[in-house]
Amino acid sequence: MKYQIQIIDLPALHAPIKLELDAAIQKVMYHQQFISGPEVGLFEKELGVYLNASVLGVGNGTDALEIALLTLGIGLGDEVLVPSFSYFASVEVINKVGATPVFVDVDETFTICVSDLQQKITPKCKCIIAVHLYGMPANMGAIMEFVKVQNLKVIEDTAQAIGASCLVQGKWQMVGTIGDLGTISFFPSKNLGAFGDGGAIVSKKSNLLERAKMLAQHGQSSKYVHEIIGSNSRLDTLQAAILSAKLPYLDQWNSRRVEIAKMYTDGLVANKLISIGAVPNYATHVYHQFTIVVEGNRDQYMQELQSMGIPVRLYYPKSIHQQKMFSHLNPVLPNSERIQSQMLSLPIHPTMTNEEVSYVIESVNRVVV
Repeated sequence: MKYQIQIIDLPALHAPIKLELDAAIQKVMYHQQFISGPEVGLFEKELGVYLNASVLGVGNGTDALEIALLTLGIGLGDEVLVPSFSYFASVEVINKVGATPVFVDVDETFTICVSDLQQKITPKCKCIIAVHLYGMPANMGAIMEFVKVQNLKVIEDTAQAIGASCLVQGKWQMVGTIGDLGTISFFPSKNLGAFGDGGAIVSKKSNLLERAKMLAQHGQSSKYVHEIIGSNSRLDTLQAAILSAKLPYLDQWNSRRVEIAKMYTDGLVANKLISIGAVPNYATHVYHQFTIVVEGNRDQYMQELQSMGIPVRLYYPKSIHQQKMFSHLNPVLPNSERIQSQMLSLPIHPTMTNEEVSYVIESVNRVVV
């Protein structure tokens, strides 16, 4: 049997909770407070309880990163340490605030390599953006020890990893709550996705979140009182209502992703041409993506698998330091460049059946030879 597997199946994900989603939307339609309605504050509180931190809803994940940098005072003349193997937004915001990215390699977890991080530090470095890529946390324990010595700020890019946790100083903590600020994306394909754009900034430091709130609302400390130059970045009421309806299911959906990832790992580990991203004992992985590294002709494998109804993807085919606007920096990042040329992301979402997962495993093992 040839399956037609989806890279993400939002209709199947939402169908079981359609009544709850409809009710949430209808409530907003009834009061029609589409901007800063009560659902925004409610969702911020609910997510704050889930993460054990304070939450500010903003327009999207990229806004969250930019506002986080501005909140920490990062700007002209500063340098920010950031992995090059990530989505472009992790870096573009650095340039937008006037700072300069310092590209760091990744390790076998696909996240920022702490040993390379230590080598890339300069006197101008003021901040680290630790990207929790594919749902896998960066090594926040080691990073937080490092920044104590170097007196650096830490932003966690948690766009792909909401619900994951990391062991820091003997205590498990939700990612996004460990550094100075965390940022989240609610893009529809994320593990917790809205019905459009949405994002959040997270912190356990109330003074930072208050400044972030001012920056996100035209620099206002109160209505029509503008203390600083800010921007307009709000999580709208409809998206907040939808996210509140979906949040109670996040752990269930993440657990299913973990189950599928285990099936993939068990079914592919014996293939000598495939390497699977490491999951160290200091972290839990929520598998926004399941990414493998293959030896041989990756593009041919991809073409064959797609012809078999398997929507493999490249996240991401070019590291950010190789994009045109950054190519002059020319850092040495061997792991990033190797992974980008050999990786494949397999379909993974909570509504995949075991039969579909088995078909993917069988097909990958048949093709990658």
